[in-house]
Amino acid sequence: MDEWIAWARGETIKGEMDYTPHLVALLIVVGSWLWAYVEYLWKIFDLYVDPLTTLANENKLITPQKLKIIFPASLSTILATNETLLEKLRKRIKRPRHSTEIADVFLDMAPFLKCYTAFLNQFDESQQMYTQCIKDSKFKRFVNEKPSDARLDSLLIMPVQRIPRYVLLLKELLKHTEPTHRDFKDLKAAVEALESIGSHLNHSKKLMDNLNRVMEIERMLGIEHAHARRLIKEGELITDGKKHSCFLFNDAFIAARKRKVAFVTDWRFTIHLPIQQVMVFVNDSLTIQKSGTIGKNQISYSFQGTGLDQWEKEISSACDVAANSTLQLE
Repeated sequence: MDEWIAWARGETIKGEMDYTPHLVALLIVVGSWLWAYVEYLWKIFDLYVDPLTTLANENKLITPQKLKIIFPASLSTILATNETLLEKLRKRIKRPRHSTEIADVFLDMAPFLKCYTAFLNQFDESQQMYTQCIKDSKFKRFVNEKPSDARLDSLLIMPVQRIPRYVLLLKELLKHTEPTHRDFKDLKAAVEALESIGSHLNHSKKLMDNLNRVMEIERMLGIEHAHARRLIKEGELITDGKKHSCFLFNDAFIAARKRKVAFVTDWRFTIHLPIQQVMVFVNDSLTIQKSGTIGKNQISYSFQGTGLDQWEKEISSACDVAANSTLQLE
Protein backbone atom coordinates (compact mmCIF):
# COMPACT_ATOMS: atom_id res chain seq x y z
CA MET A 1 0.00 0.00 0.00
CA ASP A 2 2.85 2.40 0.82
CA GLU A 3 4.20 2.21 -2.73
CA TRP A 4 0.83 3.25 -4.14
CA ILE A 5 0.57 6.28 -1.85
CA ALA A 6 4.21 7.20 -2.57
CA TRP A 7 3.53 7.10 -6.31
CA ALA A 8 0.35 9.17 -6.04
CA ARG A 9 2.24 11.79 -4.00
CA GLY A 10 5.00 11.90 -6.58
CA GLU A 11 7.63 10.36 -4.30
CA THR A 12 8.47 7.25 -6.34
CA ILE A 13 10.03 8.83 -9.40
CA LYS A 14 10.46 12.49 -10.10
CA GLY A 15 8.77 13.57 -13.30
CA GLU A 16 6.42 15.95 -14.99
CA MET A 17 3.27 16.54 -12.89
CA ASP A 18 0.05 16.27 -14.93
CA TYR A 19 -2.33 15.21 -12.13
CA THR A 20 -4.41 17.69 -10.15
CA PRO A 21 -4.33 17.44 -6.34
CA HIS A 22 -7.93 16.21 -6.34
CA LEU A 23 -7.11 13.51 -8.88
CA VAL A 24 -4.11 12.43 -6.83
CA ALA A 25 -6.38 12.05 -3.81
CA LEU A 26 -8.81 9.96 -5.87
CA LEU A 27 -6.01 7.69 -7.08
CA ILE A 28 -5.00 7.09 -3.47
CA VAL A 29 -8.61 6.18 -2.70
CA VAL A 30 -8.77 3.74 -5.63
CA GLY A 31 -5.52 2.05 -4.63
CA SER A 32 -6.26 1.84 -0.92
CA TRP A 33 -9.81 0.65 -1.51
CA LEU A 34 -8.75 -2.13 -3.88
CA TRP A 35 -5.84 -3.17 -1.65
CA ALA A 36 -8.05 -3.42 1.43
CA TYR A 37 -10.75 -5.25 -0.53
CA VAL A 38 -8.34 -7.97 -1.66
CA GLU A 39 -7.08 -8.36 1.90
CA TYR A 40 -10.63 -8.85 3.17
CA LEU A 41 -11.33 -11.41 0.45
CA TRP A 42 -8.24 -13.32 1.58
CA LYS A 43 -9.57 -13.32 5.15
CA ILE A 44 -12.58 -15.30 3.95
CA PHE A 45 -10.27 -18.05 2.73
CA ASP A 46 -7.60 -17.89 5.45
CA LEU A 47 -9.96 -17.69 8.42
CA TYR A 48 -12.94 -19.67 7.18
CA VAL A 49 -12.79 -21.57 3.89
CA ASP A 50 -9.42 -23.31 4.41
CA PRO A 51 -9.91 -24.42 8.05
CA LEU A 52 -13.55 -25.37 7.43
CA THR A 53 -12.53 -27.42 4.38
CA THR A 54 -10.11 -29.38 6.58
CA LEU A 55 -12.82 -29.95 9.18
CA ALA A 56 -15.38 -30.93 6.54
CA ASN A 57 -12.99 -33.51 5.09
CA GLU A 58 -12.71 -34.96 8.60
CA ASN A 59 -16.52 -35.01 8.94
CA LYS A 60 -16.38 -32.35 11.65
CA LEU A 61 -18.43 -29.19 12.22
CA ILE A 62 -19.80 -28.87 8.66
CA THR A 63 -20.43 -31.05 5.61
CA PRO A 64 -18.69 -30.40 2.28
CA GLN A 65 -22.12 -29.78 0.70
CA LYS A 66 -23.01 -27.03 3.17
CA LEU A 67 -19.55 -25.53 2.81
CA LYS A 68 -19.96 -25.21 -0.96
CA ILE A 69 -23.28 -23.42 -0.52
CA ILE A 70 -21.97 -20.87 2.00
CA PHE A 71 -18.79 -20.27 -0.02
CA PRO A 72 -19.69 -20.65 -3.72
CA ALA A 73 -16.93 -21.24 -6.25
CA SER A 74 -17.52 -17.75 -7.66
CA LEU A 75 -15.76 -16.35 -4.56
CA SER A 76 -12.45 -17.76 -5.82
CA THR A 77 -13.03 -16.15 -9.20
CA ILE A 78 -13.79 -12.79 -7.58
CA LEU A 79 -10.59 -12.98 -5.54
CA ALA A 80 -8.49 -13.93 -8.57
CA THR A 81 -10.04 -11.13 -10.67
CA ASN A 82 -9.34 -8.45 -8.08
CA GLU A 83 -5.82 -9.76 -7.41
CA THR A 84 -5.11 -9.48 -11.15
CA LEU A 85 -6.54 -5.96 -11.24
CA LEU A 86 -4.43 -4.94 -8.24
CA GLU A 87 -1.26 -6.48 -9.68
CA LYS A 88 -1.75 -4.72 -13.03
CA LEU A 89 -2.13 -1.40 -11.22
CA ARG A 90 0.95 -2.08 -9.09
CA LYS A 91 3.02 -2.71 -12.22
CA ARG A 92 1.81 0.57 -13.67
CA ILE A 93 3.02 2.59 -10.73
CA LYS A 94 6.56 1.33 -11.34
CA ARG A 95 6.61 3.62 -14.37
CA PRO A 96 7.51 7.31 -14.19
CA ARG A 97 4.51 9.18 -12.91
CA HIS A 98 4.24 11.44 -15.97
CA SER A 99 3.87 8.43 -18.31
CA THR A 100 1.48 6.35 -16.25
CA GLU A 101 -2.07 5.64 -17.36
CA ILE A 102 -4.38 3.35 -15.41
CA ALA A 103 -7.76 3.56 -17.17
CA ASP A 104 -6.94 0.86 -19.74
CA VAL A 105 -6.32 -1.57 -16.88
CA PHE A 106 -9.93 -1.16 -15.73
CA LEU A 107 -11.10 -1.28 -19.34
CA ASP A 108 -9.33 -4.61 -19.95
CA MET A 109 -10.72 -6.05 -16.70
CA ALA A 110 -14.33 -4.91 -17.22
CA PRO A 111 -15.53 -8.16 -18.90
CA PHE A 112 -14.15 -10.21 -16.01
CA LEU A 113 -16.25 -8.30 -13.48
CA LYS A 114 -19.25 -10.28 -14.72
CA CYS A 115 -18.00 -13.02 -12.41
CA TYR A 116 -20.02 -11.21 -9.73
CA THR A 117 -23.23 -12.36 -11.43
CA ALA A 118 -22.77 -15.96 -10.32
CA PHE A 119 -22.07 -14.82 -6.76
CA LEU A 120 -25.19 -12.65 -6.69
CA ASN A 121 -27.32 -15.48 -8.05
CA GLN A 122 -26.13 -17.72 -5.21
CA PHE A 123 -26.10 -15.08 -2.48
CA ASP A 124 -29.55 -15.77 -1.00
CA GLU A 125 -28.93 -19.51 -0.80
CA SER A 126 -25.54 -18.85 0.79
CA GLN A 127 -27.12 -16.62 3.43
CA GLN A 128 -29.88 -19.15 4.15
CA MET A 129 -27.35 -21.92 4.71
CA TYR A 130 -25.23 -19.68 6.94
CA THR A 131 -28.33 -18.87 9.01
CA GLN A 132 -28.94 -22.59 9.50
CA CYS A 133 -25.32 -23.43 10.34
CA ILE A 134 -24.90 -20.59 12.84
CA LYS A 135 -27.64 -22.19 14.96
CA ASP A 136 -25.19 -24.98 15.72
CA SER A 137 -23.29 -24.03 18.91
CA LYS A 138 -19.95 -25.45 17.68
CA PHE A 139 -20.14 -23.64 14.35
CA LYS A 140 -21.18 -20.43 16.11
CA ARG A 141 -18.23 -20.70 18.50
CA PHE A 142 -15.86 -21.24 15.53
CA VAL A 143 -17.18 -18.07 13.88
CA ASN A 144 -17.20 -15.98 17.06
CA GLU A 145 -13.58 -16.83 17.82
CA LYS A 146 -12.47 -14.79 14.81
CA PRO A 147 -11.38 -11.11 15.08
CA SER A 148 -14.16 -8.54 15.30
CA ASP A 149 -13.07 -6.97 11.99
CA ALA A 150 -13.44 -10.33 10.24
CA ARG A 151 -17.03 -11.29 11.01
CA LEU A 152 -18.12 -13.84 8.43
CA ASP A 153 -21.49 -12.23 7.70
CA SER A 154 -19.77 -8.88 7.02
CA LEU A 155 -17.11 -10.48 4.81
CA LEU A 156 -19.63 -12.41 2.73
CA ILE A 157 -21.67 -9.31 1.96
CA MET A 158 -18.61 -7.32 0.91
CA PRO A 159 -18.64 -8.38 -2.79
CA VAL A 160 -22.26 -7.23 -3.03
CA GLN A 161 -21.37 -3.85 -1.54
CA ARG A 162 -18.33 -3.36 -3.75
CA ILE A 163 -19.81 -3.80 -7.23
CA PRO A 164 -21.38 -0.32 -7.64
CA ARG A 165 -18.18 1.29 -6.39
CA TYR A 166 -16.25 0.38 -9.54
CA VAL A 167 -18.52 2.64 -11.56
CA LEU A 168 -18.69 5.38 -8.91
CA LEU A 169 -14.91 5.58 -8.51
CA LEU A 170 -14.22 5.62 -12.24
CA LYS A 171 -16.89 8.26 -12.81
CA GLU A 172 -15.28 10.40 -10.15
CA LEU A 173 -11.87 9.94 -11.77
CA LEU A 174 -13.37 10.86 -15.15
CA LYS A 175 -15.00 13.95 -13.66
CA HIS A 176 -11.63 15.28 -12.54
CA THR A 177 -9.61 14.25 -15.61
CA GLU A 178 -9.04 16.81 -18.35
CA PRO A 179 -10.25 15.78 -21.84
CA THR A 180 -6.69 16.35 -23.09
CA HIS A 181 -5.24 13.90 -20.55
CA ARG A 182 -3.89 10.62 -22.02
CA ASP A 183 -6.15 8.63 -19.69
CA PHE A 184 -9.40 10.41 -20.58
CA LYS A 185 -10.41 8.33 -23.61
CA ASP A 186 -9.80 4.95 -21.95
CA LEU A 187 -11.34 6.16 -18.69
CA LYS A 188 -14.53 7.13 -20.50
CA ALA A 189 -14.57 3.78 -22.32
CA ALA A 190 -14.05 1.92 -19.01
CA VAL A 191 -17.03 3.68 -17.45
CA GLU A 192 -19.17 2.83 -20.49
CA ALA A 193 -18.00 -0.79 -20.41
CA LEU A 194 -18.94 -1.16 -16.74
CA GLU A 195 -22.28 0.53 -17.29
CA SER A 196 -22.99 -1.96 -20.08
CA ILE A 197 -23.36 -4.60 -17.39
CA GLY A 198 -25.86 -2.33 -15.65
CA SER A 199 -28.33 -5.11 -15.01
CA HIS A 200 -25.75 -6.81 -12.78
CA LEU A 201 -24.99 -3.55 -11.00
CA ASN A 202 -28.68 -2.73 -10.59
CA HIS A 203 -29.32 -6.15 -9.10
CA SER A 204 -26.47 -5.59 -6.68
CA LYS A 205 -27.76 -2.16 -5.67
CA LYS A 206 -31.32 -3.41 -5.17
CA LEU A 207 -30.08 -6.29 -3.05
CA MET A 208 -27.88 -3.98 -0.99
CA ASP A 209 -30.71 -1.47 -0.53
CA ASN A 210 -32.99 -4.27 0.64
CA LEU A 211 -30.41 -5.61 3.11
CA ASN A 212 -29.84 -2.13 4.51
CA ARG A 213 -33.58 -1.57 4.95
CA VAL A 214 -33.98 -4.95 6.67
CA MET A 215 -31.23 -4.09 9.18
CA GLU A 216 -32.77 -0.66 9.72
CA ILE A 217 -36.16 -2.21 10.53
CA GLU A 218 -34.56 -4.83 12.79
CA ARG A 219 -32.79 -2.12 14.78
CA MET A 220 -35.96 -0.01 14.93
CA LEU A 221 -38.10 -2.87 16.20
CA GLY A 222 -35.39 -4.36 18.39
CA ILE A 223 -35.54 -7.82 16.80
CA GLU A 224 -32.67 -10.22 16.19
CA HIS A 225 -30.92 -9.99 12.84
CA ALA A 226 -31.49 -12.87 10.42
CA HIS A 227 -28.82 -13.16 7.72
CA ALA A 228 -31.13 -14.51 5.00
CA ARG A 229 -34.01 -12.11 5.72
CA ARG A 230 -35.35 -10.05 2.81
CA LEU A 231 -38.07 -7.39 2.88
CA ILE A 232 -40.95 -8.08 0.50
CA LYS A 233 -43.48 -5.40 1.43
CA GLU A 234 -44.10 -2.76 4.08
CA GLY A 235 -46.90 -0.29 4.77
CA GLU A 236 -49.61 0.87 7.16
CA LEU A 237 -52.78 -1.12 7.91
CA ILE A 238 -55.46 -0.63 10.55
CA THR A 239 -56.68 -3.13 13.12
CA ASP A 240 -58.79 -2.44 16.22
CA GLY A 241 -59.03 1.15 15.02
CA LYS A 242 -55.28 1.70 15.35
CA LYS A 243 -52.67 2.18 12.65
CA HIS A 244 -50.00 -0.49 12.52
CA SER A 245 -46.73 -0.60 10.63
CA CYS A 246 -46.73 -3.91 8.79
CA PHE A 247 -43.66 -5.69 7.46
CA LEU A 248 -43.68 -8.76 5.25
CA PHE A 249 -40.35 -10.55 5.11
CA ASN A 250 -39.47 -13.81 3.39
CA ASP A 251 -39.35 -15.42 6.85
CA ALA A 252 -41.94 -13.52 8.94
CA PHE A 253 -44.93 -11.19 9.06
CA ILE A 254 -44.87 -8.41 11.65
CA ALA A 255 -47.50 -5.84 12.61
CA ALA A 256 -46.47 -3.35 15.28
CA ARG A 257 -47.36 0.11 16.46
CA LYS A 258 -45.21 2.83 17.90
CA ARG A 259 -45.85 4.08 21.41
CA LYS A 260 -44.22 6.50 23.80
CA VAL A 261 -43.58 5.58 27.42
CA ALA A 262 -41.95 8.19 29.66
CA PHE A 263 -40.54 10.07 26.64
CA VAL A 264 -39.11 6.85 25.20
CA THR A 265 -40.41 5.47 21.92
CA ASP A 266 -40.75 1.72 21.58
CA TRP A 267 -42.78 -0.72 19.55
CA ARG A 268 -45.62 -2.97 20.64
CA PHE A 269 -46.05 -6.10 18.55
CA THR A 270 -49.55 -7.19 17.59
CA ILE A 271 -48.36 -9.95 15.28
CA HIS A 272 -44.91 -11.49 14.92
CA LEU A 273 -45.29 -14.80 13.12
CA PRO A 274 -42.85 -16.99 11.20
CA ILE A 275 -44.04 -17.08 7.58
CA GLN A 276 -44.59 -20.85 7.83
CA GLN A 277 -47.30 -20.20 10.45
CA VAL A 278 -49.19 -17.54 8.49
CA MET A 279 -52.60 -18.10 6.87
CA VAL A 280 -54.13 -15.22 4.93
CA PHE A 281 -57.63 -14.47 3.64
CA VAL A 282 -59.17 -11.38 2.09
CA ASN A 283 -62.76 -10.25 1.61
CA ASP A 284 -63.84 -6.94 3.11
CA SER A 285 -60.69 -7.04 5.22
CA LEU A 286 -57.32 -8.78 5.31
CA THR A 287 -57.30 -11.61 7.83
CA ILE A 288 -54.03 -12.96 9.17
CA GLN A 289 -54.41 -16.19 11.13
CA LYS A 290 -51.86 -18.34 12.89
CA SER A 291 -51.99 -21.79 11.33
CA GLY A 292 -53.06 -24.64 13.59
CA THR A 293 -55.22 -22.44 15.83
CA ILE A 294 -58.99 -23.04 15.79
CA GLY A 295 -62.03 -22.40 17.94
CA LYS A 296 -61.37 -20.67 21.24
CA ASN A 297 -57.63 -20.91 20.67
CA GLN A 298 -57.76 -19.29 17.24
CA ILE A 299 -55.31 -16.42 16.79
CA SER A 300 -56.34 -14.06 14.00
CA TYR A 301 -56.42 -10.35 13.19
CA SER A 302 -58.41 -8.40 10.63
CA PHE A 303 -56.83 -5.42 8.89
CA GLN A 304 -58.34 -2.61 6.88
CA GLY A 305 -56.55 -0.27 4.52
CA THR A 306 -55.60 0.22 0.90
CA GLY A 307 -54.17 -2.45 -1.37
CA LEU A 308 -55.51 -5.41 0.63
CA ASP A 309 -55.57 -7.65 -2.47
CA GLN A 310 -51.89 -6.91 -3.10
CA TRP A 311 -51.03 -7.68 0.53
CA GLU A 312 -52.88 -11.00 0.25
CA LYS A 313 -51.07 -11.83 -2.99
CA GLU A 314 -47.62 -11.04 -1.58
CA ILE A 315 -48.22 -12.89 1.70
CA SER A 316 -49.59 -15.96 -0.09
CA SER A 317 -46.60 -15.98 -2.44
CA ALA A 318 -44.16 -15.74 0.49
CA CYS A 319 -45.94 -18.61 2.25
CA ASP A 320 -45.79 -20.76 -0.90
CA VAL A 321 -42.08 -20.08 -1.40
CA ALA A 322 -41.34 -20.98 2.22
CA ALA A 323 -43.43 -24.15 2.02
CA ASN A 324 -41.84 -25.28 -1.25
CA SER A 325 -38.26 -24.40 -0.39
CA THR A 326 -35.92 -27.00 -1.84
CA LEU A 327 -32.90 -26.03 0.28
CA GLN A 328 -31.33 -29.23 1.62
CA LEU A 329 -30.19 -28.85 5.21
CA GLU A 330 -28.83 -32.33 5.70
